[in-house]
Amino acid sequence: MKNMIRLAASYLNMRRGTAASEADALADCQKGAGDIKIRGCSQIIKSGQLFGEPISKHNLALAYGNRGSGYSDTGQYDEAIADYTRALKLDPKSADAYNDRGTTYSRKDQFDKAIADYTRALKLDPKHALAYSSRGLAYLNKGQYDEAIADFDRALELDPKDADAYNERGNAYYKKNQFDEAIAEFTRALELDSKHALAYHNRGVCYYRKDKFDEAIADYTSVLEINPKAADAYNNRGSTYYNKNQYDKAIVDYARAIELDPDSALAYNNRAWAYQRLGKAEKGLEDANRAVELRPNDANSLDTRTQIYEALGRKKEAIADYRKALKLEPEYKSSEDGLKRLGAKE
Repeated sequence: MKNMIRLAASYLNMRRGTAASEADALADCQKGAGDIKIRGCSQIIKSGQLFGEPISKHNLALAYGNRGSGYSDTGQYDEAIADYTRALKLDPKSADAYNDRGTTYSRKDQFDKAIADYTRALKLDPKHALAYSSRGLAYLNKGQYDEAIADFDRALELDPKDADAYNERGNAYYKKNQFDEAIAEFTRALELDSKHALAYHNRGVCYYRKDKFDEAIADYTSVLEINPKAADAYNNRGSTYYNKNQYDKAIVDYARAIELDPDSALAYNNRAWAYQRLGKAEKGLEDANRAVELRPNDANSLDTRTQIYEALGRKKEAIADYRKALKLEPEYKSSEDGLKRLGAKE
């Protein structure tokens, strides 16, 4: 939560010599993170006092809210929601508590509950930019892109320097296939925060969709300069090189993605295609097998392997995989075409 338990400095200093443990608990509850915050807030809540005086309802509400933040940050979402609810019983007019509970519901993918809490926060504080931005993100996750854009609009009216809101508004435009508008939003985010790796990544995806491969590669490279362990950026840059017929470069990037994320079926699948294009079908089959092991119920992975089987003249295995892919996705056209090509029935 944004609000923290606060005491007058003179009172705190007066008591510090005789109540060091309470002072430490207060500091942990206010400024700590994760388990440290939880421990400090729990000590205050359990004692019901601050330096020998009964704790006020307002400060107790803040203690619950702060502990809720600690629980949320450590993935203990149910405990966090319970604490935010306790905070709101003590202080029903806390817009921050509604906002933070909404964020925790969002982390549980309970977007309707999240939206309801953000809406309550905004009724209490119509200028709560974060609540608008957070509600916009919940709408985005629900696929309500126009509602999301409207909320990001309002958030940015209140806080024009919120790079994250520009990035998320860009994502909403991307979902609407409005790539030029999305690129403009990501660019604005980067003007505000030149180290915004997500904005670079997302803009790269838009450039890729527009077949502007050089621009996409430049953006993915910027991501990797900021975060050298971004496996997705290596995978996506590899796919961009692939589309430029630069298969050797693609393989290098896919290999790096796999080093960083050994369970990335997508990177194995993509590298299989690159090997296939280079005439190294046997190596491609090794990667395709690994992709299917990781995602046995993925029609795309099966279809990749079938086409490599075809290239190797292994008709029986190809037909079997095409049929498996069609059972998973009955209208998977590539597999339909493969069976026709091999003269087999579905």
